[in-house]
This record gives sequence, C-alpha cells and structure tokens, in this order.
Amino acid sequence: FNQVLGLIWSRHVNVREAAVEAFNRMHLEGRDAKTAMVGLLEMYRRGCTGDWTYTHVASVQQLIQQAATLGHICPKTAVASLVEAFPGPDCSYALRALAAFAGSHAEEVAGELPRFMELMGPGGAAAGSNALERQERIRLLCQLLQQLHNNSAWQPAACGNILWELTQHAVHVVVEAFVLGEMTPQWFGACQAVMDLSFELSTSATSASSAGQRCPDKLWEQILCKMTEGLAGSKMAACADTAEGEGHSAEQLVQSEEVKVSSLRVGGVIFVAGHLALRMLVLLESLQSALKKQRQLEVDAKLEEQREQREKNKEGKKKKKGSQVEVQDVGAADTGGMGIAGQEEREAEAFAALVEQRLLYGTKSLLDKMKPLLLAGLLNPAVRGAPVLRRLAAISLCKFMTISKQFCQDYLQLLFSVLFPKGEEESSVLGSAWDGGSSVAELCEEASLQDERPSQGRSTAPGSVAVLLEDTTLRQSLLVAVGDLLFRHPNVVEPWSDRLYAALGGSTKNSRSELRLTALLVLTHLVLNDMMKPRAVLLMRALWLTASSHEATARVARILFQELSKRSSNVVYNLLPEIIARLPEYKDQAGAIPGGAEGRIRFIMQFVEKEKHVEGLVDKLSIRIEEKASGAAVTAAESLNVGETQEVEGDVDGCSAASRQDAVSCLAWALGSMSYSDRCILRLHDVIVARKGLNVALAYHPVVRDSVMGIIERARKPKVGRGKDAGAEPIAGEEAAAAAAPDQGPRGGAAGAVATALEAIERTVKLLGEGEIAQALVPLPDSSVEAPAVEAAAQPAAPVSGRGRGAAPKRKAEEAAPEVERKVRGRGRGAGRGRGA
Repeated sequence: FNQVLGLIWSRHVNVREAAVEAFNRMHLEGRDAKTAMVGLLEMYRRGCTGDWTYTHVASVQQLIQQAATLGHICPKTAVASLVEAFPGPDCSYALRALAAFAGSHAEEVAGELPRFMELMGPGGAAAGSNALERQERIRLLCQLLQQLHNNSAWQPAACGNILWELTQHAVHVVVEAFVLGEMTPQWFGACQAVMDLSFELSTSATSASSAGQRCPDKLWEQILCKMTEGLAGSKMAACADTAEGEGHSAEQLVQSEEVKVSSLRVGGVIFVAGHLALRMLVLLESLQSALKKQRQLEVDAKLEEQREQREKNKEGKKKKKGSQVEVQDVGAADTGGMGIAGQEEREAEAFAALVEQRLLYGTKSLLDKMKPLLLAGLLNPAVRGAPVLRRLAAISLCKFMTISKQFCQDYLQLLFSVLFPKGEEESSVLGSAWDGGSSVAELCEEASLQDERPSQGRSTAPGSVAVLLEDTTLRQSLLVAVGDLLFRHPNVVEPWSDRLYAALGGSTKNSRSELRLTALLVLTHLVLNDMMKPRAVLLMRALWLTASSHEATARVARILFQELSKRSSNVVYNLLPEIIARLPEYKDQAGAIPGGAEGRIRFIMQFVEKEKHVEGLVDKLSIRIEEKASGAAVTAAESLNVGETQEVEGDVDGCSAASRQDAVSCLAWALGSMSYSDRCILRLHDVIVARKGLNVALAYHPVVRDSVMGIIERARKPKVGRGKDAGAEPIAGEEAAAAAAPDQGPRGGAAGAVATALEAIERTVKLLGEGEIAQALVPLPDSSVEAPAVEAAAQPAAPVSGRGRGAAPKRKAEEAAPEVERKVRGRGRGAGRGRGA
C-alpha cells in the first residue's frame, strides 16, 4: 500500500487515476460511508504509530480528497461520522481525514463548524487532556480551517464569525502554553498553523470584522512584544522609541546571567519572530497583487463602458463621424493603459522599498530588535549549546534573509560557514561573522580561541563550533533554506552555488550521505521546476551519483536525468560534451563506483536517440578528443626531449597528462556508445578520413582506436528487424562469416557508400595504429588512405537493372562525394581527385 501512496503525485493523469482506483478497491469499495471511515481511522492509527512519514500522511489525504471528488464516498455521512470520533482517542486522525473533505466538499465540513466549536472550544470534550494533545489538535484544527478557507468553491462570509472565534481560541491556547511553561515539541507546529490561519483570514475580512482579523500583523507584533518582555524581564515595549533601549534590551536577553529560562521559551520567541517576518512579506505581496487585480477590474469595466458607448455612437451618428469617435476612444484607452503600467511600476518599487527598509531595518521595527537574539543562536556558545535553539535561530535567520536582499548579503557568509566549512575548524569565521562590535561577538571570538588550542584538539563542549558543525539536522534544514534563497535572491546566492554543488561529493559516512541526498533533492527540485538552469558541474556530480551505494541518492539522480531527457530544450545533449570531458575531475570525490567512468558514460549516452544528435556529437566529441589528445601528445614529446628522469607535470592549461588521458578515454567511450545510422557513418568518415580530425588521437591512444573499431564492427553486423543492435539475435556459423566478409560484388547507392566509408575508416585506423608517432603527425599521402576512399565514395557502381529504386541512393551518393572532395582540398592536405589533372 505504501508504494501506491506516492503515485498520487504523478504528473500523468492515468497514473493518478489508477492510484485512486486502487485505494478505492482496498479501503472503500463494498462498504458504507460509516464503516469506511472506521477503516480509514484504523489505517491512520497503524500508519502514524508505525513508520509513516509526513509524505505518507499527505498522500493519504490527497487520495481521500480525490476519492471523495469522484464520488466513491458519501461526503455528508462521512463527515458526520468523523466528527462523532472527536471525543475519543482518534480525534487527531479524524481531523486529518476531515482536512481532505475540506478540500473537496467544503459545504459539508462548514456545516459542522458549530460542532467543532462545541467539542474543541474552551472546556470541550475533544480539547485534549494534556498540553501535548491540546497543541497537536490545535495544529490539525488550524490546518483544516485553512484548507476550508482556501477552497475556491466555498464562500467564507457565511461562517466568518465562527472561523474567527475558533482562531481566537487557537491563539489563546498557544499563548497560554508559552506563559505557563507548558511548551512541547508540538507547540511550534501549532504556533505556525495558528499564525498562518490568522493571516489567511485577513484576506476575507470586511470593514465590520474585528481589528485583529483585519490586521494580523499588529496582533502578532503585540504577542511577540509581550513574549519578549516576559522572557527578558524588562519592558521592551516602553523603550520602543529609544535606540539605546532597543540594543540594551536585546543584549540583556542574550547575555544576562540572572535570566534563567528554558530553551523552549527562548526558541519560541525566535520562532515567532522568524515566521512573523515571513508572513508579513507574504501579506505585503498579497496586498500588491490585490491592488493590481482591482485596478485591472476597473480598467475592464471602463473599456466595457467605452465599447457600449461606441455601439451607441454607431447607431445614432453617421459612419464617418462614428469612426472618428471610435478612434478617439481607442486612443484614450491606450493612454489609460500606459498610465496604469507606470502606476504599477511605482507601486512595485514602493512595496519593494517597504520590505527592504522598513521590516528589518526600521527605527521602530520590532523585528529589528530580534536580530541579536537570532545571531546569538549561532554565535554565542551559551545559547547555541541547546540543539533546539541553534536550529530555530538558523531557520529564523534564513527567513530574515528571504525577506531582505541587504540582510542576505550581510549574513550569507555566516550561513555558508556553518553549512560548508572549509577546514576542520571554522570557529574563527563564525566568531567574526557578526561584526557589530557587541559583546556577543567578543564571546564568540573568545570561544573560538579556546576551540583552536592544538594541545586539546577539537572541542566537544555543548557550545563548541565542532558540535555546531556536526549537527546534521541543522545542516539539512539550511540546505533547504539555501534552495529558497537561491530562488528568492539568485544574483546574491549564485556566486556561492559552487559550494552547494560540492555538497554532492565527499565521504560515504551515514551523516554525509543524508546531507548529500538533501542537497540533491533541493537542486533537483529547483532544476525540474525551472527555478534554476542546469549547469554542467551539477550534472557531472549527479552522473556519478547515479551509481551511488546509497540507493535513495542513486534513484533521485537517475530521475533527474530521465526528466531532463524528456524536455524539448535538449539539455542533456547540449551539455553532454562538457560533461563527458570533465567527468574524470570528480572521480576521486565520487569514491568507488561500480563500472567506473565507462559505466556512467554508457548510462548517460542512452538518452541520445535522435539521428541528428548523434551526427552533432560525432563532430563535437571528435574536436574535444583531438584537443585533449594533442595536449597529451605534446606532453609526452616534451618528456622525451627533457629526458626520462625529469617529469612533466602539465601543459599550458594546467592539465596533467594523466587527466588528459582520462578525458580522452571518456570521450572515446562516449563516441563508441552511440547507435550509428548510415548518415552517422558517413559523418564519421568525413571526420576521420576526409578532415583527418582524429589523427593524433588514433595514433597515440589505443582506447580511441578500439572505440572506432567497435563502431565499424557493429555497423557491419546485419540488422534484424527494426530493433536496436543490442536486441538482435546473434548469427552463428557460415551465415555470420558471410555477413562479416566484405561484399565482393558490385555495390551501389547508399549501402555501397557506407561500406566504402567503413573500409576507408578501418584502413586509416590500422595505419595510424601500426605507424610511428612522428609519422602520424605528418599528412598521409593520397595513395595510402584518402584518395582510394574518396574515389570509392565518388564513383558508386551503377544500379542493377530491375531494382527500380537505385536512382535516389545513387544521386545522394554522387552529391555527397563532391562535398567530401571539397573538404579534403580545403584542408590543404592533398589535391584529391583532381591531382592528376
């Protein structure tokens, strides 16, 4: 069943429908609605107490929603049955199932809202018996209400009051848990769900709504201010107008030794500050979108009015006069449209300035006061010693960076220092990253000096930098946040992307494997959703991961290449020459891979299927092979000139002979891994025989000769049916010998040209392989290789009478031969056919 769950997110409609049908047969078919709901609650109980993840829970919710939409469940009876389960132990599971019905049948769920208030309101039978249950059920209830509110098929105006009452109750539960010190790990999810619901309800608020519903940012600013005031023991709100008081309050909260509070309470303040900043950004963007939409409606109404006026003018006036009025009206409409475009640009600039300058850098901004606390979570050893504090501080810092481009530029180095440390110790970078001159930075610098004592080695204290860098959960969360920042501020984060790609390599430790999988998932999401362009360095590292020993990582890497190969932009084909040529650069970082580089090249070459792509790659790969081979040959010659005892490290571009040899091998394997048609064979003949494009590579590198000879051998095999060569049945005995032997009879048309080209290629390869290196660099004489091949290609035999279709192949061969001759003459390596004249 768990394998069926993931199919609901497929992009193919038939796959999704098959997943819903399988779910219907397993859990719904042949049962009434009430019995089916009992079965669903039992399924939720087994999964949530077993090995289900959030992905499984979301998949089940989507399956229930789709089944209800298709009519496999009676929604009215099912919703009533789930509400009846609220007072029992299955309340959490019932809330999850009801969230699915809120997306498909909002009216039935909205009809039960008074029952929700009765059972889950203050003193309700389903409110929860302890803090953990209360906070968990509040989180699920808020997610259900948010799903209900966002359903476009339902108007929330009819139940606006009861929705706000439930939201107020949820806010009360969250704040009360903070004040009483009853915070559990579920508190943070409940707080986020409550805040999201309150901001969502503000989009449907009217002038008659309460102030808290219309301005949720003010409501949560007051809550955050009171939370900070109670946590620090000082009235921070009273010092809002004094800059000195603002800094003193933050420092007192971070440094004071007299304030003894739990890490969960400090983390609660940090979490609320970060999520409030993010929700305020979303609110401003939604307001900007609403203004644009409202203006567009006004423009449409004005255009409709002008259209009606033109119709009246046409009826009551003459044609000439009416046409003049129409021209004037159209001109006025165009002028109005230009004015609206300018107004939209000014509004966009005003909103951007508001976000950039007022949210995090305003003189009276409460979020500005939270910066020292967020930075202390990563820099102050006394604060970052608690895992929950450093993780919440890092996530909230990333949310602040998402909001402001300037803030992102200021603290991006700190983020990457934690995420991708260069050396064994990054404490000096972490200690100096916060250059505000405050005592928190001084404490961090002092702790850094203590961590760097060579006699004591690497510190393992709770607040040491080593413990911070070894927090895998923290670094995985930061990787996901970096993906968001790369989409939000691409110009700022792009210079750091190489370090993000470097996370795809490294050791094979368990923690490192999980970190590499997270990085690959983030980059795959960005690439496949067109949020960033795939770069060759990314695909090179991902290609090595397709054979990783970590099965999940290998599966994601293979999916990346499979999805990219389906796109019409030909991403894999365009980047393939660079990927193949530079693949050995990351061999050491990839570790021990089954099959080595040759296996990875065969994997990626399977995505080259079109004939025109094979023709293009013959030219591109040949050019790169000759470039690498020429450098390796020069290096070998230099080593012979300077003596055998002196070693030549590299050549002009810094590549060693060994690296060039590996690159030549990879390129040769790629050249030999493609499927060659007749046109591709002729193109290969043009490269090797006519243009002498692989002379040096064929002379110096046996791997290139082996690849070319493998191409010739496969091309001479008889083709069975229309399948690929790999799927053809082998031919044994005399038939195989006859097929392998060259045709001694008259040859004509395209088949004759291909056979002649194969013979010329084979003769060239053998000559260069048997000759001396010095002779291979000299142009070959016409009588040895080039002239016979050109003569044979230029003079195909006449078609046998009665075949009826020899004219067209003959004409193609005759047209191809002069082209080969012109290329040979243009290279200056022989006079070709016209030499005797």
